Amino acid sequence: MNSTRWTSWDLETHDLENPRIIQFGAAYFQGQDLFDQRKAYVNPDVPIAEGAKRVHGITDEMVANAPRFIDIAPNLAEELENHGGNFIVGYNSRRFDIPATKQHFSECGISWEPRVLDVYDFVNWKLRKRRGRKLVDLCTSFGIAYGEDDAHDAGKDAEATGLLLVAMQRDGLIPVDMNEAADIGAFYAARLDAEWDRFKWYVFEREDGVMRIGYGKHSGMPLSEVDPSFIWWALGKNRTETDPGSKMPVEVEALFRARVGA
Repeated sequence: MNSTRWTSWDLETHDLENPRIIQFGAAYFQGQDLFDQRKAYVNPDVPIAEGAKRVHGITDEMVANAPRFIDIAPNLAEELENHGGNFIVGYNSRRFDIPATKQHFSECGISWEPRVLDVYDFVNWKLRKRRGRKLVDLCTSFGIAYGEDDAHDAGKDAEATGLLLVAMQRDGLIPVDMNEAADIGAFYAARLDAEWDRFKWYVFEREDGVMRIGYGKHSGMPLSEVDPSFIWWALGKNRTETDPGSKMPVEVEALFRARVGA
């Protein structure tokens, strides 16, 4: 059994733009065993955005007497390296939690370069056919006690993410060897980023070479088997879409038109 130490890590922040950490959660594992946990508030020195409060429920009063990140950074960096193996696991963390944490450490003059494994990349590669891929959806599927009321508490999110990784390892979806898993995860991440650039959320393709629908009630269904009425609906919606970020990529539109002979 692999005995690598690793940390499941999660953040809550004051906002999505230029995020300042207001809570972090760390669940420490050795191999597949959870052996320690930590959760703490952080004073961001800026007001918490109203939208963020509605998501995680953390108020300015709750963090007013908490230490600033600069006050805890040296000890936290040492803890993550020695207690947590300098190996970070997260859920959809490589685009947000990891960069935000690196930025905070950098502002304190600390270089933080852990090994990273994002469970969400394995979910998006191995389980892309699923409609629900939020952390709570996966935990429900794998029998992990974590519900909507637990979400957006950094400590509970970190614990649930770690337990999900272990469950997916036991099901053969993620390698037990953590270094091998991180390498494969990085490969999936690159493929997923390239896929997003080409198709956004509309379609996806995996090892079987089958192009599948990536959203809505037909998510996971081969494009060749989707009811043409759905394709016509999607093409019509795309014609009236005013948000450039939601427009179909040209390649997707061509695939949809070819499906219905348009």
